[in-house]
Amino acid sequence: MKKTAIILLIVVLSATNTYSQYGEYRYFSFKGGMTHCLFNPQPNANINKFVNTPIGEMQLIPDTSYFGYVPGYFAGLIFNYDLQNDRTGLMIGASYENIGFENKYHLSIGDRWMIDSYHVNRVSFPVLFKIGRKIYKEQKFIFIGGSYDINLSLYKTESSSWSTNKKKIKLDKSMLVKNNYSVILGINYMFFSAQVDYMFGSYLSKDYEVTLPNQQMSKPFSGYPNGYFIFKTNLNIPINSWTTRKIYEVEVWFRKVFK
Repeated sequence: MKKTAIILLIVVLSATNTYSQYGEYRYFSFKGGMTHCLFNPQPNANINKFVNTPIGEMQLIPDTSYFGYVPGYFAGLIFNYDLQNDRTGLMIGASYENIGFENKYHLSIGDRWMIDSYHVNRVSFPVLFKIGRKIYKEQKFIFIGGSYDINLSLYKTESSSWSTNKKKIKLDKSMLVKNNYSVILGINYMFFSAQVDYMFGSYLSKDYEVTLPNQQMSKPFSGYPNGYFIFKTNLNIPINSWTTRKIYEVEVWFRKVFK
């Protein structure tokens, strides 16, 4: 996994060096903002998952109708290679991301419930094509592509109806899938950007095993579904003369309004 990350980083740096004669249409941009995990799928009803409660160890039944929302964050650096026709271009880069998702369960007896909120820290390497009428002069375009995502660590926060305390724990890395692939579709309007990622597969390893109280082996994540939608809203700041001109235009506008 580390070798893959190093290779991808070298590719990104090589591409930037190749075109680092820069010119107006070759530039970096900073992206940073929020991630929003919506409509994340819930485990199927056959999951073999248990929890210790004040009345003993109980089986958890997934709430398949639960609508969860978990925010996160991300920040990255993108290299832009815009063609001089000002209609198409390429973006490649790297970003550090915190992605969340959660699952709700009911206990097999009574009306008690528990929510597991997960956060995955990962490094993402996107490759995107952008299309628009004036992608450089106006920074207005749509983009489409994909990313290779390397998962680094996994945290879980437990909340339940029988306790007011939330317990956050770092989970063993063996519970986490090493990497994922995503497809991306988004839109950029000047300094603002929004996109939706669809990640194939699951974050939690379906091969991970635990020992149950009866000494039998179980795979607690085997019933977890594949496929997650991740929405992102963020700032996209080109590091070039376009940004300088826009800042100057805003400054002039403020002077006129507040003189």
